[in-house]
Amino acid sequence: MFGQVTLRLPRFRCASCGGVEAGVDWPAHCRSTPEFDQLRAHLSALMPYRIAAGLLEHLLPVDAGIHSETVRRRTLVVGEQMRDTTPAEPAAPAAAITLTLDSTFIRSCEDGQRHLEVRLGNVETSDGARQVFAAVAKTGTSIEAEIQRALKEVGQTEDTELTAFTDGCSGLRSILLEAGVTKPPYLDWFHIAMRLQHAERTAGNLPIDTAERENAKAAIVAEVNRLRWRIWNGKAKDAKVRICSQMGRADLC
Repeated sequence: MFGQVTLRLPRFRCASCGGVEAGVDWPAHCRSTPEFDQLRAHLSALMPYRIAAGLLEHLLPVDAGIHSETVRRRTLVVGEQMRDTTPAEPAAPAAAITLTLDSTFIRSCEDGQRHLEVRLGNVETSDGARQVFAAVAKTGTSIEAEIQRALKEVGQTEDTELTAFTDGCSGLRSILLEAGVTKPPYLDWFHIAMRLQHAERTAGNLPIDTAERENAKAAIVAEVNRLRWRIWNGKAKDAKVRICSQMGRADLC
């Protein structure tokens, strides 16, 4: 990594286990240095394994450990080691934490291959501290444990005000409950806007066999479209006032 090194006596010592080997043969149990493992895992977290392997091949004077399958396997080993470590103690307790949890599917382009469901999210404090987490469903990684670890690392205490956001899925609510988040989560602005878009499409399919129904359909579509625009553009307060006025419940505003 740092260029050519000239040794008067070719004797190698493993930085992790302290083993010493004379000659030109590297010990069989010391295939790479901890620094190289850390760099390889860091690149693999930022880009696909094949691209990370190609970058290592171009930049570093190494001949082993840069195949994409090797990079993937060694990165997973580093991830296992990090999962078992004790969370670092935060510098100060957090007064408020925002937790966001969502899920997505990674579908294989090959027939017969497994489709992956990934649960992911992040926690943020009012002071700007942030931790991200993710886990593939039906694997050995517990998403509930990852959530608890992330909350602890940003400074959660018994007095911390915790606010959670999901897409409204009952499965994600169950995950939050198992992670110790008992307060019901909120819908974020994106999923509220998506539900309003669904309502707009539903209203667009209403029958218009009479003039009254045609006028009602046009009014509903226009109103839902305006609400979605307000939510999507960050005008939640205006949207709330509009909904309350349409419901005749000014006291809610």
